[in-house]
Amino acid sequence: MKYLYCIVFITYLFPLSVIAQSVNVSGSVINQNNKVGIPFVSIGIKTSSYGTVADSSGNFQLLYDSKVISQTDSVIFTAVGYNRLAVELKSLATANNQVILSPDPNLLSAVTISIKSPSIKTYGKSSAMLILAPSLYKAIPKESDEKGREQAMILKVDKDIFLRELVLNAGWFKNVENIKFRMNIYDVKEGMPDARIIEKDVVFDIHPDTIRKIGMVEPRTIDLRKYNIRLQGYKEIAVGIEMLDIDYVHKDSVKTVFFIPSAPNPLKSSFYRLKSQSAWEKLNTSNLMLKLEASVIKKGDVQVEEKDSLDINAVLY
Repeated sequence: MKYLYCIVFITYLFPLSVIAQSVNVSGSVINQNNKVGIPFVSIGIKTSSYGTVADSSGNFQLLYDSKVISQTDSVIFTAVGYNRLAVELKSLATANNQVILSPDPNLLSAVTISIKSPSIKTYGKSSAMLILAPSLYKAIPKESDEKGREQAMILKVDKDIFLRELVLNAGWFKNVENIKFRMNIYDVKEGMPDARIIEKDVVFDIHPDTIRKIGMVEPRTIDLRKYNIRLQGYKEIAVGIEMLDIDYVHKDSVKTVFFIPSAPNPLKSSFYRLKSQSAWEKLNTSNLMLKLEASVIKKGDVQVEEKDSLDINAVLY
C-alpha cells in the first residue's frame, strides 16, 4: 500500500552579496603514477561554501566570488585512495590546470569475507507519513554549482558489521533527468560527522522513472555487498549522501529543488554541508530517510583472506 506523503518546505534565508564577481577556474585532476584522470574528486575552498566535484574523467570547473574569496585561500582536493592536496587559489590561474594526486600507500589490501549464518539487522528508516523537505539548495552561492552538497544521518550500529544494502529515499519536482551520488561513512565526534572511515568509492545513479505527482520517488536499494565494507569497533556512524552530478532536462531553465527528505522526530537530528570544505550544519528534529542493512558478525563467524590484488569479493553464506 502506497503512502500519502505530506511535504512541508522549510526555507532558510541567507544574505547575498550585492555585487558579485564570478570567477571560473578549470582543469583536470590526474593520478601521479599513470597520468589518468581521477573520477569524482571533491574540490573545496577551505572553510567556504565554494567548491565542486570533478567529473568521471577528472575534469572540473570551480566557480567562486572574487569579492569573498582571496587568491591566497587554499583549494583542497580529496579523493578515495589518494592523499589530500591543498594548493593556493592563485596557483590555479592558468587556463588548463593539471592537479596531480598521489595514491595513498596505506590503502588496504583486498580481502574476501566469508560469513556463515549471518544475523541481519537494519539501522535507520526510509519511509514516513510526514516528510520534511528543507530547501538547502538556496544556501549555495549563486556563483557556484550544486556538486558536492551532502546530507548525513547518525546511526547507532553494532560493533562489527558487514554492509549489505543502502535504502534511500529522494525527491525532486521537475527538470531533473539523473542524479549521481556517493555514499560516505564517517566516524562521529562530539555528536557530529567527523573523519571518513571507508576507502571505497560507493557511487550510484538515481533516475526519476517512478516520480510521483508531488515529486517523491520510491525508496531505492543500492547493493553494498560488492564493496566489501566491514565496520569494526564503532557504536555509531554517520552515513552521508553526497551529490556528485545532476543532469537537467532543460539546461537553460531554472534549477529546481532536490533533497533527501526527512521525517520530524524530536529525538533525532540530521546534518548537511554545502561543499566538501564547508562546516557541517545540524538540523534538529530531523530523521533523514535512509537506512542500512548489515550482517552482524560474531566471533568465529567470519573468515578473512587478504590478497595482493585490488579485486574485491564478498561471499555470504
